[in-house]
Amino acid sequence: MLVGLLTLIVVAAAIPIATWLAFPLLPSLRPQAEVFSGGTSYPASPLKFDFETLRSPGVGLPRITNVQVVNFDQGGQNDLADRTRS
Repeated sequence: MLVGLLTLIVVAAAIPIATWLAFPLLPSLRPQAEVFSGGTSYPASPLKFDFETLRSPGVGLPRITNVQVVNFDQGGQNDLADRTRS
């Protein structure tokens, strides 16, 4: 009876350890995801990049507006609607 109990304890401890060691060796059931498909390549641009600084720094904060182009009077000409004025 004692031998059977010791065997059961050894097997109960060996199964998780064997599974943990064998798991990385098992192949995947799903196909591997394609990481890189070759991409696209374009020739180098003939334009040379030149770094330039701004001539004068901006003064104050920039004004961000929402301008919509609409035709208010139905005259065929587009009118501007400035949303900065409430």
